[in-house]
Formats: sequence, structure tokens, C-alpha cells
Amino acid sequence: MYKTLLLLSAAGLLIMASIPEESPSTLIAFATNRDGNYEVYIMNEDGTNPRNLTCSPGQDRDPAWSPDGERIAFTSDRDGDYEIYVMDADGENLKRLTFSPGSDRYPAWSPDGRKIVFNTVRNVNDQIYILDVGNKTVKRLTQTLSYDARATWSPDGEKIAYDSSILYQNRYPYDIYIIDTDGNQKINLTNLIDRNTDPAWSPDGEKIAFVKRKESSYNIYVMDADGQNQVNITNNTAGNWDPAWSPDGEKIIFASDRQVSPQVQPDEDSTSSERENQFWNLKTFDPPRDIYIIDINGENLKRLTNDENDPSDDIIDDTYPSWCPLKEKAKIPFYGAFILIVVVLSIILLMKIFKDTHG
Repeated sequence: MYKTLLLLSAAGLLIMASIPEESPSTLIAFATNRDGNYEVYIMNEDGTNPRNLTCSPGQDRDPAWSPDGERIAFTSDRDGDYEIYVMDADGENLKRLTFSPGSDRYPAWSPDGRKIVFNTVRNVNDQIYILDVGNKTVKRLTQTLSYDARATWSPDGEKIAYDSSILYQNRYPYDIYIIDTDGNQKINLTNLIDRNTDPAWSPDGEKIAFVKRKESSYNIYVMDADGQNQVNITNNTAGNWDPAWSPDGEKIIFASDRQVSPQVQPDEDSTSSERENQFWNLKTFDPPRDIYIIDINGENLKRLTNDENDPSDDIIDDTYPSWCPLKEKAKIPFYGAFILIVVVLSIILLMKIFKDTHG
């Protein structure tokens, strides 16, 4: 009898431990004008099941997941100018966090979820500020005459990366800087007379993805966190923007206008205002974008939004992707089997003790 119970428990352990665990699927938030104005949507990481979270008549942009995946910060002009808002991951419990006559854009959470860094035009030009989510107080981080924007927190919470233009009038060139969270130790990582923007830290803090302009093309690059070893991973003549890392650090999502088909491309001789009209109601002269995903080695490119076989979809602008952090998943099959065998062995031991005691 004891041997039978032992064999059954061992078999249970082997069977349950051999059950493959499903990789937890994560969500991607992004901004899109597919409803006529920009709204914050979420979709599955394979691009399926997109749904609108904001449903506002205003322009809702720049979504950013909280570190615990429970909330999304974003910007909206629903109350006039652009301000920072936060909502639950299902679109409920909307709260306004900033109250400024200037435009507040591009929120990014601190690793502990207590603060948000953003850029704002509260003075002559954009500067980086830090918002305390709890008491809604703000602190100015950068004190320059340049245009500072697109800030992002390092995973260890010690530094903030952002892009900055030393010439505000024409906003060129841009460089990627890192700075301590107290405003000290500012370091230029790129040092190039061109445009380097949209920094994004890798989950392990070892690398930074960013956008580099080279020979009139904008591509996603990955570099070490000290600015060394810059590698072009998109290598495309179109515009590629807004990089964001997957939770495991193996992939990058980004927005690109490479999908614009000849049917919807503006005339080469058209003026800027004519181009804007040709692109429906977009408030930018840039062509519409879609969300793409790519491995960090530049392979396995996949388009996630819109129908690549339907040219009419190419007037929809999908941008500012943000990947939901991966939550820990308990290894239930293995631990369940372990508990099972412990229980069975305990029963065997108790039965043996009882038998020996009572003869």
C-alpha cells in the first residue's frame, strides 16, 4: 500500500511539473485617431482585440503604464490645454493630475509608481518636471534655455533620460541626456550634430533605445546606457518613432510611417496645409503611423495595427505605444505537485507510525 501511494504521488509530481506554463500575455497601450480624434486604446501584444479606454471628444495621447500594470497615465486637452491624467487599466477612475496653463506632455512613471516625470511649457520653453502622484506637487528638474522633452526613468530610479535641443528656435540638434533625479550630473550620451530623441530604458537598465536621424531617415537605435555601441535595428528609409521595450527586454515596439501606400501619400509638390488636408484631420504634417514590433537584433518585424492589405487603413495614425509591465506568475503546477507529494508522504509516515505504535 505504501509503495502504491508513493508511486502515485511521484507520478503526479512528474505529470504536473511537465505541464508547460503559458507565457503571461501582456497588453500594449497606444494613441490612435481611428475614431476621428486621438484616443487611448489598449490591445493584446499580438495586435488583436483593440479597445478604446478614454472615449473623449478631446485629444488623448502619450499613454504610459504604471510599474504595477494597474494604471495608465496619459495626456489630454479635454479641459483646454494638455494636462496629465491617470486612469485604471480598464479606463475607470479617471483623475486629473496637473493644472497648468501650459502644455504638459509625455508622462513616464518612476519605478516605485509614486512619481511621474513629464515635460511642460510652464516657462518660455519645454522643461522636465517631476510630479508627486499622491499630493500632486511638481518640482522642476531641468533649468536650461533648451527644449527638453520625452523624459523616462531608469529602472533603478536613480537617473532620468530625456532629449534636449540646444537651439530652441529651430529645435536642432537634439541629443540624449541623462541626469540624476536631483538635477545634478547631466551627461550627453550622443554628442552629434543631428537629431537624437525618444529615449527608452531597457528593463534591466543596461541599454537605451532611441530615435536617430541619419541621412534624412529616422530609425530606432539601441545603445549601451553610457552611449556606446549604437546599433540601428530598424534600418528603414521611413520614419520610425516612439520606441518602447517588451517586459523581457527582447523586443521593441515602435511607431512607423513605412506603411503609407501610394494611394494616400501626399503630392510631392503640395504645401504643408495641403498635406494636412490630404491626411484627413491629423494635426501634424507627418504621415500616419502604425505600431510595429521587432526583435532587438533587428529581426522578425511585424505590423500590429491596421490591415496591411487595406490602403484605406493607412490614413489612421497609431502612435505612442507603451507595453504593460509583466506581472509575476506563480508556478502553480510545480508547487501544486510538490504539495501533493508532501501530503502523501506525510500520510504514509503517519500510517506507519500508527501501525508501529498499535502493533
